[in-house]
Amino acid sequence: MSNNISPFAFVSPNAIIGENNTIEEGVIIKDNVVIGDNNHIYPYVTIGLAGEVKGDDNIKGKVVIGNNNLIREFTSIQSPQRFDFTQIGNDCFIMDKTHIAHDCILGDNVTIAPMVTLGGCVNIGCYSVLGINCSIHQRKTIGESVMIGMGAVITKDIPNFEKWVGVPAKCVGWNLIGLQKRYPKKAKEEILEMCIKNH
Repeated sequence: MSNNISPFAFVSPNAIIGENNTIEEGVIIKDNVVIGDNNHIYPYVTIGLAGEVKGDDNIKGKVVIGNNNLIREFTSIQSPQRFDFTQIGNDCFIMDKTHIAHDCILGDNVTIAPMVTLGGCVNIGCYSVLGINCSIHQRKTIGESVMIGMGAVITKDIPNFEKWVGVPAKCVGWNLIGLQKRYPKKAKEEILEMCIKNH
């Protein structure tokens, strides 16, 4: 297998790229980037530029992207400035105009709708869904299978399996629809018990 890289993309010769990736026109991938297999990176995505930390334009650590991700146009994924990695897991769907700041960590199967902003050092758990145009304050942790509503402003850590909406956002219950999709063989009662146990 090989990669399909547009002649109008810039991929640093020091970047490490796996197999069967599609990298479209206008994409910028810097030296310190490691990308796995079967990813589709759409036009004008930037990966590995320095994080937006005033007075510090040095690129530190690596941006590591797993396998089978869709990263839509005009998304930015910044280099770490505090720790060793900015990291995207596997099977994530990152829609257009998403901003993933320095030192963010995304688990597997995360879905991010358009125009979402993640501050620096944000952690997103597996199977979480972030609604259109929501914003997450820096250094916050979002648990797994969390649903964040469109336009929400997150200023607190969010435990596993919760649903948050509003400005500032508040918990409005369990993410039962998301959990039923994740665990289709479990009965609703089992899912509720799991929510309470893992909260």
